[in-house]
Amino acid sequence: MSQAVVETQRRTSLAKPAVIALAVWLIGWIGNALIMAVSDWTGWLGWLAVPAVSATVAVLTAVASSHLESRWVDPVTRRPVPAEPGSSTPERQARPHGRSLPAVLVTLVVLAGIVGLGLTVGVRYVAGWVTGDEPGVERLVQTATAQEKGLAVSVTGFEETRHFTRVAVEVRNDVGNPITLPLFGNVSLVGGDGTAIEVDQWRSDWTDSLNPGVRQNGALLFTGHLPDGVRRAQLQFNTVFEQGFDGPRSITVSGIELRRRSD
Repeated sequence: MSQAVVETQRRTSLAKPAVIALAVWLIGWIGNALIMAVSDWTGWLGWLAVPAVSATVAVLTAVASSHLESRWVDPVTRRPVPAEPGSSTPERQARPHGRSLPAVLVTLVVLAGIVGLGLTVGVRYVAGWVTGDEPGVERLVQTATAQEKGLAVSVTGFEETRHFTRVAVEVRNDVGNPITLPLFGNVSLVGGDGTAIEVDQWRSDWTDSLNPGVRQNGALLFTGHLPDGVRRAQLQFNTVFEQGFDGPRSITVSGIELRRRSD
């Protein structure tokens, strides 16, 4: 066997494990990045989403390794190309594999990038819809506040996301007694045209009860949006539950001014 054939086979035997190792590392690196992102985006769903991403990465790694192994197969005999210096593989069969390495690397990089982008976008979309943690556009012009018998409620943010309306609320209890502001069937966001949307208590970040002298910040998540063109709204707590008789029975924050969606 010529020296050229021997050198070609040595390069092939060294290149195969190197390319497989690079592919596994690349897919694993993208997987780790996705797992970290999923943990941040999904919150309490991290226990479910993270294993799903991990399993997907493991499958992609196995597929990549299997694909690369098959690249070093003799096209005539369908057997692995021998790497020993004394093998009898013709020179014409050993050379093309060396030239295919750049193409394999480029294919792997592009495939990993496409899969990683698809997983990122898909996981983020689903996690955002399930948890309500979606990016949005702030529409509140300025803070609006209502005060009734020692209870103060302020709307400090009004953000519209793809599927929801997120209202940031600050509550101050100076009534002198503990009060409770439950969400289910008790809170509405009403537009200036009379359209009302109900709060989603499961996706909201809210604590119902406040002791005297406590200031609380929370986020109320409403399903959907007020109609286009609505520039004013009000937030209604239909009932305020109090351990006493000093506070208000209900409270409404009116005069919530909104920017146009295009502003």
